[in-house]
Amino acid sequence: MILKILFRARGEALKIPRRYNGILKNFLLEVFEECIATRSSEGKVYHFFTFSRIFGKFLKREGNFLYFHPYFRVYFATPRDCELTPLRNRLIFEENLRLGDTDVDILSVERVFVQIPDEVIQLKTLSPVLVPEGVNLSEFLVENIRKKYQSYYGKPLEEKLEIKPLEVGVKPLNFKGRALQSLTGNFEIFAPWRVLKFVSESGLGLKNIDGFGMVLPKS
Repeated sequence: MILKILFRARGEALKIPRRYNGILKNFLLEVFEECIATRSSEGKVYHFFTFSRIFGKFLKREGNFLYFHPYFRVYFATPRDCELTPLRNRLIFEENLRLGDTDVDILSVERVFVQIPDEVIQLKTLSPVLVPEGVNLSEFLVENIRKKYQSYYGKPLEEKLEIKPLEVGVKPLNFKGRALQSLTGNFEIFAPWRVLKFVSESGLGLKNIDGFGMVLPKS
């Protein structure tokens, strides 16, 4: 399930820290709790979801804060499906929503229907894909998908899987003291339909639930 969420900040702008992933993650965990896919192992609960960066008109940066136009949107994805109508109705009429230091309203929650072909697809990043430094990019991403697939479905992914980076920009990123590479651009993936769907709904690379690795089919 892939959703597009339209927000409106109450006031002149959305004010949010430059590194806002944690704030957005906690917000989405709370409001979409009933829809997020989970699996339990050895007493721990693992979540499967990802989300995009904030899309909207950027106004300015002051110190460690970013300011966006009051109307903005965020994309959210999880491999679990759920009944959207009651959730949408509850969120649209919720009066106590807060994102960082800003009170917000959710104006709409729409399901994004994407065409997932069989065997091959080109995906664009809606948030950076994270990988360790010094790895073979294609091999690491393939192995990472296989691990997530095994964890979620409880069985190995045995079919052939191949990933090719296309027009990918690479930047260093220090995430909580760990040296990683941040990738943005396009990827081509060769895999069965159900695997392509899983990747679109769970993300590429590391730290998906922290807002990294969300991808959508390139139109």
